[in-house]
Amino acid sequence: MKVILKQDVEKLGKAGEIVKVAPGYGRNYLIPRKIALEATPGNLKISEIERTVGARRDQRDKQAGRADQVPGRIPRAHPAAPRSDRAYQGRRRTGTRGLAQPQSRI
Repeated sequence: MKVILKQDVEKLGKAGEIVKVAPGYGRNYLIPRKIALEATPGNLKISEIERTVGARRDQRDKQAGRADQVPGRIPRAHPAAPRSDRAYQGRRRTGTRGLAQPQSRI
């Protein structure tokens, strides 16, 4: 079975590559987890279009002077929330409440 990878998969290939895998691996693991698409004629055409659009975008970014950015790095839309703004901080454990007291030997 041939699939088009949507993400990089270790020991299999990089995103956008068409690779041949066992039918069970493709149907039961890669496709349900949206890691790959089956290589049908329609999906191949979509993949080719996405590849050309990505190449054009890369070329346009280089011309615009964005070539100094780290390749492959995805910029964050929002920075991580400060520590005090976290919704769940857990329960503070103070004192000895709930802890077993050591038993003295008689």
